Amino acid sequence: MKYNLLNKFYYKGTDIYLKEYDKRINSIGCITFNFKIDSNPIFMIPTIEILNLTAKIYKKNSELNKKMLSLPGIALNSYQTSCLIDEIMLTNDIEGIYSTRREIKEVISTLPKNNNKRFTGLVKKYLLLLKSHPDIPLNTCEEVRSLYDEIVLDEIKSEQKENIPDGEIFRKEIAQVISGTQKVKHIGIFPESKIINSMNQALSILNNEGITPLIRISIFHYLFGYIHPFYDGNGRTSRFISSYTLAQELSSFVAYRLSFAIKEKKEEYYKAFDFCNDKKNKGDITPFVIMFLEMIDRAIDNLSTKINEGYEKLNFYHDLIKKSSLEEKEKKVLFYLIQNSLFSNDPLCRKELANMLKCSYPTAKTILNLLIKNGAPIFEKTEDHNKKVYLLDLDTVSDYLKQTVNII
Repeated sequence: MKYNLLNKFYYKGTDIYLKEYDKRINSIGCITFNFKIDSNPIFMIPTIEILNLTAKIYKKNSELNKKMLSLPGIALNSYQTSCLIDEIMLTNDIEGIYSTRREIKEVISTLPKNNNKRFTGLVKKYLLLLKSHPDIPLNTCEEVRSLYDEIVLDEIKSEQKENIPDGEIFRKEIAQVISGTQKVKHIGIFPESKIINSMNQALSILNNEGITPLIRISIFHYLFGYIHPFYDGNGRTSRFISSYTLAQELSSFVAYRLSFAIKEKKEEYYKAFDFCNDKKNKGDITPFVIMFLEMIDRAIDNLSTKINEGYEKLNFYHDLIKKSSLEEKEKKVLFYLIQNSLFSNDPLCRKELANMLKCSYPTAKTILNLLIKNGAPIFEKTEDHNKKVYLLDLDTVSDYLKQTVNII
């Protein structure tokens, strides 16, 4: 059943409107929080829709983890890296910041040696989500500021110095959210003393173990946007915090699809903020929680579809490779390239293939050259710094493999 926005009742008359508000905030199960929007405490009603979504997400996440474990290591790593790059690119793109796959991959490949490239801080933090129990403290305003500094401050310093935080922790002046038509959609909390107080309240909700984790993550995501503690970089910081906290509760793959899910339904995402920011909504953040949970649900569905399709194709190619008369190392190279082609948007370089084969760089080069010479649909491409990468044509590799089958 679709949840009716409280502000819709406003136009039905004051009595009907206030009666509906009293009914909601005093209903059994309604949760109120120590945070106010226009003097109204925020509240959430755990509707059947929210309960069902939460149960579905945990069940789908469990099934997703099982599917992940069935993938070969190269396919899993390729997909993980691809999702990570997608997430970083999309979290930038949502804010109108241009970045490329090659740029992000270059940062990943040069860590920990090179710390001077664009987006290094952002990449470092997202890489932490791959660890079983990454420790990123989020208990105080100072810890939120520290995270902000690591993720986006360098880019802001180099590109928009006027947006560097100028308060003790956050910003001193007013910050506005402007629409595409240059309308003021929202004014963040101010002055800084109120920002600090509000952020402490929001962090208290995020860390309240008495609330279902997915619900408190959803609420904090909304509150961070409402507070808007910085002049710039709020979205990227908020999305990272949500990804990090989701990775504590669900698969890290789900955490790496948050920006994808937001970008896919961007209008719906921003409307949910607008609905809950509306004074006539009187602090009811239930619609935002529903929207956020729906996004997580879609992200898991997207991941599951990709893995199911890739796994089926991988088995098909694996059977062909097993029947092939190619040398074992040639079979391995082809299988690694197939896995990467199915689960990544980024080509493999010689160094990566050499590491996978556990052989020297020249040996990997020899195997690749031999396969190409014998008609394998592998294409060599030169990237920056004379780096050789290899692409595989999945449409014709099955024909090539069928030709190599040793008929006895």
